[in-house]
Amino acid sequence: MTDFPCKKKSDVKNISVPDSLLESRQTSVVLDAVSILKERVGEDVPVVAGVVGPAGLASMLAGMKNYLMWFVTNPDVVEELMGTLTEACIEYANGLLDRGADAITLIDSEAGPDIIAPDMFETSVFPLYRKFCREVKGLRILHMCGDATAVLDPLADAGFEGISIEEKVQVSFAKSIVGDRVRLIGNVSPSDTLLMKGPEEVMIEARACLEDGIDVLAPGCGLAPHTPLENIKALLRARNEYYSL
Repeated sequence: MTDFPCKKKSDVKNISVPDSLLESRQTSVVLDAVSILKERVGEDVPVVAGVVGPAGLASMLAGMKNYLMWFVTNPDVVEELMGTLTEACIEYANGLLDRGADAITLIDSEAGPDIIAPDMFETSVFPLYRKFCREVKGLRILHMCGDATAVLDPLADAGFEGISIEEKVQVSFAKSIVGDRVRLIGNVSPSDTLLMKGPEEVMIEARACLEDGIDVLAPGCGLAPHTPLENIKALLRARNEYYSL
């Protein structure tokens, strides 16, 4: 893509989900990769596939400037765009599950309070998440970068099995908000700790996350290139020691 296909509000009407979405060259590569990965790891290791969410896709198609401006001036336009993109997310997610993925992570940081106001999220995005969770036939996780604290309460009722949070979110406070409605995943810093520090520091931060109430210990976001393998092993070791595995 060399330009934004939704530079004008009228362009949104031209966006649709292609009938051949799962047969396209790019999509087929990912679907095949999931099948190969699942065949190699078997049932011992879960395969979690990522899907960019409707807000993230909308910002890519319209550009961040239009995406943010339309939320304020023409929310119906951005809602229409995200509605169409949600259909694509659902079809793609179910395709990944059919090819062997054990869970789907919807990655949608552009819907978080660092980008749009919480009331905009609840009005325009939350209903789309409910639809996604109703129609995706497998385990569903949401990952939201930034400080997602302000939208954790509605997120806990969207239908996701897990919410992946980064280190900006205080785990104990997040746990007090969501309770047992959803599992919290995270939130060891992938850049400050896993990339830049040593195994002992990783274990200290990991234990703190577990003691604060994190349900599934994991990096707070994607691993940075060149993250030391020993640090990843330390993350697992902290989990195993905490649960006496």
